Amino acid sequence: MAPGVSHMCPASRASIFPRRHTRALWPCLPTVFRSWAIKEMIIFVQCPGEVVEAPGSWRGPAEGLRLLKVGGKHLGDLSFPELRGISNLFSAYCRRAFVPWDVLMIRGTHQVWQYKSRTLKEFISFCICKIGGCHRSFIGGRSVLTAAGCQITVNTYFYSTRFSSGTSASLCQGVMEGLLTRCRALPALATCSHQLSQYAPQRFHHCAPGRGKRLMLSRMFQPQKLREDQVLSLEGRSGDLTCKSQRLMLQMGLIHPASPGCYHLLPYTVRAMEKLVRVIDQEMQTIGGQKVNMPSLSPAELWRATKRWDSMGRELLRLRDRHGKDYCLGPTHEEAITALVASQKTLSYKQLPFLLYQVTRKFRDEPRPRFGLLRGREFYMKDMYTFDSSPEAAQLTYSLVCDAYSSLFNRLGLRCIKVQADVGSIGGMVSHEFQLPVDVGEDRLVVCPSCHFSANMETLDSSRTNCPACQGPLTETKGIEVGHTFYLGTKYSSIFNAQFINVHGKPSLAEMGCYGLGVTRILAAAIEVLSTEDCVRWPGLLAPYQVCLIPPKKGSKEEAAAELAGDLYNHITEAVPQLQGEVLLDDRTHLTIGNRLKDANKLGYPFVIIAAKRALDDPAHFEVWCQNTGEVVFLTREGVLELLSQVQVV
Repeated sequence: MAPGVSHMCPASRASIFPRRHTRALWPCLPTVFRSWAIKEMIIFVQCPGEVVEAPGSWRGPAEGLRLLKVGGKHLGDLSFPELRGISNLFSAYCRRAFVPWDVLMIRGTHQVWQYKSRTLKEFISFCICKIGGCHRSFIGGRSVLTAAGCQITVNTYFYSTRFSSGTSASLCQGVMEGLLTRCRALPALATCSHQLSQYAPQRFHHCAPGRGKRLMLSRMFQPQKLREDQVLSLEGRSGDLTCKSQRLMLQMGLIHPASPGCYHLLPYTVRAMEKLVRVIDQEMQTIGGQKVNMPSLSPAELWRATKRWDSMGRELLRLRDRHGKDYCLGPTHEEAITALVASQKTLSYKQLPFLLYQVTRKFRDEPRPRFGLLRGREFYMKDMYTFDSSPEAAQLTYSLVCDAYSSLFNRLGLRCIKVQADVGSIGGMVSHEFQLPVDVGEDRLVVCPSCHFSANMETLDSSRTNCPACQGPLTETKGIEVGHTFYLGTKYSSIFNAQFINVHGKPSLAEMGCYGLGVTRILAAAIEVLSTEDCVRWPGLLAPYQVCLIPPKKGSKEEAAAELAGDLYNHITEAVPQLQGEVLLDDRTHLTIGNRLKDANKLGYPFVIIAAKRALDDPAHFEVWCQNTGEVVFLTREGVLELLSQVQVV
């Protein structure tokens, strides 16, 4: 059943058909009409001085709509797509001319409903809602429009048998141009024909009645899969392609080079990144974080105030506007956020702490960008800045954020270690990095197996071989930095005079901390750690799509199972609500199941479901590949639904 139609017992305008339901229903209107097998819808238009009588007896079933007269002319039978078009036409006219439609009365078999709607769209939606409440009904509606000195009376009649089979899928496609050409002759519509000429038909994926669009793999924008030599030509020198994540993301069409150190993030990667941002939002807001968004363009005077305009050196991407004013593209936002908080002159200790964060693009003029998204010139980062009333409170906040970072990586299934780190150009008194151990990492780390001491080797004397905490031996490894935390004290608040009124009524400087997560770097690092040499693997929560459904090849012995695959798609999206928008149908049925399974394996869908020979058994069994565990099982439809009901998404 179409969205917004089921489970409705209308009694008033508010409950009859809220506007949000109208919007949800309208794209599915032709499908709804077919699912109820509406045999005929008659719309006739009455111009001044012309009398048109309603039909005295019902005509035989007709697969379409009859427009009896428009301006005295017979226009013949219209198809269901044109039904949608004519409804769109009148609705567009009313909406753009700001003319109200008043549905005076709708007569049903069992009762009379009063309803007023602003557009024909709402009127038709209301009728459909009412039809949905009875098995057979004959409903008439009357609507009056006055515009440009012409009174148009629209009468509509529906005859429906609910849940009968309808017409073919091809009738879903909108056919508007011919319809508009016919109807522009209407006197009342002539005044707005230039507006209506901009109204174009929309194409929708064919779907079963009342169901959402199916996500088809053939419609996904994804560059052709590249051989390794083609990937090398995209990246320039062969020495630049030195890590697994970079090679896989290029070959699988997840990213595409734009310029050295800059990449187009393509649909699969964008979906994964949006999910990662949702997980980050959940963790940050759990500890009281508030999301902000600051400009990437930062004025030079802020950076000169902290002396970082010079100390950052050539890593800072600088530019000058037409007025000769200097700016940089921010690699981080300590100056900007502190100036923002300092501008609030009436802060009280009762309002603190503030935990303000954003997820935005950052820029760094890397001398030699490499490793794809692991080290680029433009990247996404989550940066949080905290303001506390005392050093003790700031230390508690620091521990709170570090714990949230650990929780985040645990949810993603990434084994990160928190290591002692150098404060670098950001400064402060305490700093830690969250490192993902991997051979391609650029940071050298030491870990003590005895007392769990860990540090970046930058913070230790190069000659030290034992643990400073327990004197035990240290184990060396490499890692990718995916997070960094700093306790800043009053380094920035003192420069910008970021103050609050303390418990004694005196102004005090805020104690600050800053905390970063490399969003695009986490994605690439996860692929680096989890993937095989030939196949991408994602953290379960971040997979762009959770399920890939593969129907049989067209013309094969198993082709009859294609309908079962479509039915399974519908059952998954209905019975497992969290997977709506997470199931992809590989409709490239000109390819064999084996070729499509190979592609699905490379792209790393957590679950690949194949409708092959055993789908024709009674009961049908589907082949389910659990990519992250390597298991292959045969399950009935109920077994598939039970398995997928356990999938967690964000």
